[in-house]
Amino acid sequence: MQNLIIVSGIATDVVVAEGKLRMSLAHTGPQPSDPSRGARVTVFEVEANNGVAEWAATLPLVNGTPVTAFCYRAEEQQLVVPDDEGGQKAIMWLKLYANNIIIRDPDSKEVVSGMLVGRAGRDAEMKFLPTGTPFSNFPVAVDYGVFNPTTQKWDNTTTWCRVTVWGSRPDAATQSNAPLNAADKVLKGALVQVVIDDLHASTWPAQDGTLRLSVDVSARQFSVLKAPASAETKPAAPPPMAHLAAVRAAAAAAASAGEVTTAKAGVTPVVDDSEAPF
Repeated sequence: MQNLIIVSGIATDVVVAEGKLRMSLAHTGPQPSDPSRGARVTVFEVEANNGVAEWAATLPLVNGTPVTAFCYRAEEQQLVVPDDEGGQKAIMWLKLYANNIIIRDPDSKEVVSGMLVGRAGRDAEMKFLPTGTPFSNFPVAVDYGVFNPTTQKWDNTTTWCRVTVWGSRPDAATQSNAPLNAADKVLKGALVQVVIDDLHASTWPAQDGTLRLSVDVSARQFSVLKAPASAETKPAAPPPMAHLAAVRAAAAAAASAGEVTTAKAGVTPVVDDSEAPF
């Protein structure tokens, strides 16, 4: 099933050579866990090798141009470079392959949209921020077919995404069932479709000292396209929406008291005030 990632931002480091367009795309998006905090910025690498390269050369496309890229594949990139102490260090980033790029209105809001299809790496877990805002998170393995000119065959590559399905703030007039539904329906191995609300990438050091790339997808909607083959029983149902206010109050009280408890669907959620909800 086709994946689609639509990312808007500012084009920098634009190079058109040998029939390919390569550029950096700086995207600025809000912090869904806390809108009062500063916006989050991610710089993606974007490549296009069809008519887009000719279009960019004809304009020409210059640094600082606000653009929107329509991408069909995301791939982790890694490079080892010299560090300041005479040694070496690894740097990582997310590369997006585009089949179309357009120039957007300079006054338009930077947005990300599209959809991803992949397999859930574990059961979804529902949690609450100290403010009472619910969310569920789960990793998704997104597979892409890449043609290998040497073997003349299609190889499979996988990009892992950390998906967060956000709910409504406690003071919202209409409350979303999405986090509760995700905790109930998204099981390890399920084939899911996620509607992208925002996309960012960041690096973090693993326990073994290696550098890892985190591809963070914020979502408001999702669909379970196929249940996992090993699923034999339905998980416990999450608490009804009528009970949600009491659960939020308990979560807020625990946060003010400095308490953190783990949770599964249908029981008291964990309070999480960290920047990354994983």
